[in-house]
Amino acid sequence: ATKQYGYEDFLSGLVAKACIWTMPKNPANFNVDNVRVSKIAGLSVLHSTVIRGMVFTRTPLGNVKSVSDCKVVVFSCAVDAANT
Repeated sequence: ATKQYGYEDFLSGLVAKACIWTMPKNPANFNVDNVRVSKIAGLSVLHSTVIRGMVFTRTPLGNVKSVSDCKVVVFSCAVDAANT
């Protein structure tokens, strides 16, 4: 496992937020599999964030070559919504 020494306080806050978001009404039913950490190539650990949804580490299904008059977010991995 990758160790990120020195970032414990920062990362523990992100993990706590993810756990709170996925906590069922009865905390005894909490499932650790509902919280996933995924490495995405890019900036530093301090640019990490928590997102709602599901992250699947797989190859992209397509590439967008050209866009005009839009707001764009670029991920180096697939991000799928929890509900469709």
